[in-house]
Amino acid sequence: MWNSSTRVAQLFFETAGAMVVVARRHHGIRDLGHDEYDIDLPTYQEFLQELTRWYLESSHKVFASLIEGFLPAALALLRKAGGDVPLLAEAAARDLEKALYVPGGRSAIMQAERMLARADDLASSISA
Repeated sequence: MWNSSTRVAQLFFETAGAMVVVARRHHGIRDLGHDEYDIDLPTYQEFLQELTRWYLESSHKVFASLIEGFLPAALALLRKAGGDVPLLAEAAARDLEKALYVPGGRSAIMQAERMLARADDLASSISA
């Protein structure tokens, strides 16, 4: 994931494990040892879709902030691998009906736009 920066990859892996509690599904990342990780893309994408749903629907600022600390890097990694989170893309495109009704209206749109911009900023820091 991050060449020559094993601490970053380890922190990311461990944080993804903590986010499993929020998303209520496995993250799809497997530690292969020797600073290598394997990602099951469909599982990882579903994990981030559900985590995004919690993020956009949350009215608890601390809860959303904790997810917000992890989600941009996680999205950047997913997008580098050719995946995406439909819920986030649809909310950012202001299509909340397609986004399966996000209770925050305009706030959810702004959150989605901000999250995608942060993911784009981080993308160059991730090895493909």
